[in-house]
Amino acid sequence: MLSDAVMRKLKHKNVQLDEELREKKRQMEDIVRNVTSWKKSIKDRQTTKLQQLEMALKSKVHQERERGLRHKMRLIRSVAKRYRMLSKMACLHHWHQRVQIAKAKGQKADAEGRFSSSEQMVAFLKEQLAATGKAHADPEGHASAAELHKVNCLLIGLLSQIPPG
Repeated sequence: MLSDAVMRKLKHKNVQLDEELREKKRQMEDIVRNVTSWKKSIKDRQTTKLQQLEMALKSKVHQERERGLRHKMRLIRSVAKRYRMLSKMACLHHWHQRVQIAKAKGQKADAEGRFSSSEQMVAFLKEQLAATGKAHADPEGHASAAELHKVNCLLIGLLSQIPPG
């Protein structure tokens, strides 16, 4: 059969091939580990990116909701402010009208007081005219220029007798 030398060479070759096979298996296992870790890292990065995108989208949605709520609140505040201004203006208008009415009543009362005092003055002057005997001769109330001049002089004399104050 085969000689011992050939057998040794074959065994030695077999051992070398076994070692090379083990080495290749280790290298393959390392490559598989590297590939799986690479896949995991890619998957982790993608997952992280997806999570970041999801968080960014949620943040944007939240910001949009907040912006919408802030806008609604601004609108509500402006409407309330306008309503307050209108109601305040209505209230001021009401009180302004009341003040105007009170002023008008005061002016009316003042005018009535002046009217009554002028009526008293006319009555007093009529009494003075009657006392002096210079009553109107004209029943219709028309006086001549001479009578008007006399009455005017009499009134000036009476008014000068009234003390000032």
